[in-house]
Amino acid sequence: MSPLLSFALFGTHHLLSLGAIALFFLVVCSIFRCATKDGLLRQAVLACLVSMCFLCWPIGWAAYLQTGYIRLDNIIPFHLCNIAAVLAGFALLTRHHLLCELTFYWGLAGTLQALITPAVEYDYPHPVAFQFFYSHGLIVCVAFLLPLGLGWRPRLPIRKTVHRAFLWINLYTLLAFSLNFVLPTNFGYFRAKPDSASLLDLFGPWPYYILVMEVLAYGLFWLFSVPFLIERSLRKNSA
Repeated sequence: MSPLLSFALFGTHHLLSLGAIALFFLVVCSIFRCATKDGLLRQAVLACLVSMCFLCWPIGWAAYLQTGYIRLDNIIPFHLCNIAAVLAGFALLTRHHLLCELTFYWGLAGTLQALITPAVEYDYPHPVAFQFFYSHGLIVCVAFLLPLGLGWRPRLPIRKTVHRAFLWINLYTLLAFSLNFVLPTNFGYFRAKPDSASLLDLFGPWPYYILVMEVLAYGLFWLFSVPFLIERSLRKNSA
C-alpha cells in the first residue's frame, strides 16, 4: 500500500518530532532530579512512563490497522523496538541491572539511530507516524533517563557489561534470523533493508550491511560507555 504522504527526512515534521521528544525528556528528567525520591509527583510520572512503555505495541498494532494492510511484522511484537519498549518498562519498575543495561545500550545504539533516520512509510497525520515517534522516542528517553534522572550506572567492569549487552543483541539477531527464515517477516531488517531511506543504505547490499551493523553496534556500545569510564576515572583521582 502506498504511503499517504512521503516522509521527509529532516523535514519539518521530522525536526518537530525530535524537538518534542527532547522537550519531553527534559521535563521528565527535571522532575526525577528535583522531586523527592518517594514523592507523589515522581511516583505518578514513573507509573505513566511504565504504562506508556507497555502500551507501545498495542498502540502500534492499532495504528497499523488504519493502513488496511497488516503484515506479520506488525502483528508479532518482535522488532527490536517492541522488545526494547518492554525492557524499558520493566527496567523502570525493577531497576534490574541487566534490564537497565539492555535498555540503555539497545535504546541508544539502535533506537536512537532509528529516530535520526526513521524507517517510516507514512507521514503525519497518519497514526503510524505518531506511533513510530511515540515508541522510539519513549525508548530513547528512558535510556537517557536511567543514568541522568535515576542515577543508574552499569556494572563494573564496563568491559563485561558491554560484552554482555552485545551477546544479548546477537541472541536477538539469531532469533530474528530464525523467524525471518520460517515466516514472511523482516524482523531487525535482516531479510532486507527498509523501503524508506535509512542509515542502512550506506552499509552496502545484503548481507554485508548486517556485518556493518554488528561492528557499528559494538563500537556504539563502547562509545556510550565513555561517560561512565570518565566518571569512574575522576572519582578515583579525587579519592
